[in-house]
Amino acid sequence: MKKQSGYIYRRAGWWVLRYRENLLENGQIIRKQLAKRLAPVAPEHKRLRKAPADVQDMAEDFLRPLNRGTAITQATQTIGEFAESEFFPSLEKDLRQSTRKG
Repeated sequence: MKKQSGYIYRRAGWWVLRYRENLLENGQIIRKQLAKRLAPVAPEHKRLRKAPADVQDMAEDFLRPLNRGTAITQATQTIGEFAESEFFPSLEKDLRQSTRKG
């Protein structure tokens, strides 16, 4: 995946980061555009068009796992999906027939 830097803009008194992420929906991995609030706009930065350095650093820190590939899409599945696809099938292998019935 290509390295992304995101897009930082002001909205309703906040610096907001716009980025894309792979998410798991209905069993399929899809790519979605998302937004994350980074920090409130300080009074001395109200006239700035570009985000200050500390806000840009926050954005880089937030995007680092996505850019390195350490963010796991399967970690976004619900508990119910995990239980049905991973947990219960692994239990059935280890349990005796009489225990599985109960």
